[in-house]
Formats: sequence, C-alpha cells, structure tokens
Amino acid sequence: MRNFLLGCSVSVAFVAGLLASDRLIPPAKAATTTSKWEYLCEPKMPKPWKEEGEAVLRDLGAEGWELVLQMQNPNMDVWCFKRPGR
Repeated sequence: MRNFLLGCSVSVAFVAGLLASDRLIPPAKAATTTSKWEYLCEPKMPKPWKEEGEAVLRDLGAEGWELVLQMQNPNMDVWCFKRPGR
C-alpha cells in the first residue's frame, strides 16, 4: 500500500509539473536576425609554439578572429578563423 501511495504521489507531482511548466517557462523564440561571419583560412601559419607563431595568433585574436579549425595532412597545414561580419 505504501508503494502505491508513493507512486501516486510521484505521478501527481509529475503531471502538476507538466501543467505548470507552460505557465512558468515561456517557449523559446527563434532569433530574428541571422549571424553573419567572416572567414579566414591561412595555409602557411608559423608553428604556434614558436615566438613568431604566437605573435601571429595574438594579432589575429586582437582583430577579433577566433580559431575554428586546424587541419593537418602531409601536403598542407591549414588554420581557419572566423569573426562576426562587419
């Protein structure tokens, strides 16, 4: 009997939470503006652990660029950055 009452109590609390959630939490709305981004891909970046590589990354960061991809293969090393469109 005790388990039955506990189950009923949990069920009632669950249903009450579902009913209250519509009133307490407003539905999410989609953004009305679309974000535009600028992209920059550099195939010949200096190694970031060297002083000149760190300086290049610091300068790009100061200009608002954010690293989003670093891809290596035997033929090429590409670094891609993005920043909000201007």
